[in-house]
Amino acid sequence: MPKLIHLKKKCISCGLCVSLAPKFFKMEKDGTVSLKKGKEVKKGRFEVEITQKDVESLKEVEEGCPANAIKLE
Repeated sequence: MPKLIHLKKKCISCGLCVSLAPKFFKMEKDGTVSLKKGKEVKKGRFEVEITQKDVESLKEVEEGCPANAIKLE
């Protein structure tokens, strides 16, 4: 199953992912971005399983992230 990965340490919290994919990302009260339902698998690396259909819609988010903090696997 494909995975959506958020590298929180690299994230600059610009909010692009939140605006393009609010189903998966949220802006926290402290101004940082979080991956909804993401599980921390390594320090600062959060993952969530996604469908193949979601992969297509999230490619724009992955490519647009200025900090390269979003990956699809």
